[in-house]
Amino acid sequence: MKDADACFRKGEDYDSNNKKCIPMTEARTALDEKTLKRQYRINGRITTFKDEIDKGTFVRTEVKQVPSIDFNRTKYNRMAGKEQEEYEEKLNTLKTEYRLFERDGAFFRVPKAVYMYAKAKGI
Repeated sequence: MKDADACFRKGEDYDSNNKKCIPMTEARTALDEKTLKRQYRINGRITTFKDEIDKGTFVRTEVKQVPSIDFNRTKYNRMAGKEQEEYEEKLNTLKTEYRLFERDGAFFRVPKAVYMYAKAKGI
């Protein structure tokens, strides 16, 4: 654990498999690669977003600000006044959503690493 703490103090990540410090850029690259290799069900097939981007399945990208929670009228109506105010604050809080669009207009919400890969490929 001392090694990990020393790495974090230097601004590096700790590789527990190899018992050594690695620069954050390498750690970020490894995490992005892991994200790109994660498998999903896309149009009835088990595949990765990276493979689908390379095939040309997606035609455009989009970054959109959306509410952090979806409105639920039943839940809202059962709340007291103070709870409703807190709920409305959560509704007004926005989060960033990354999307990849198919030709038919359907879209997938994707992690930022997948979005950046698609932008790098020119989508």
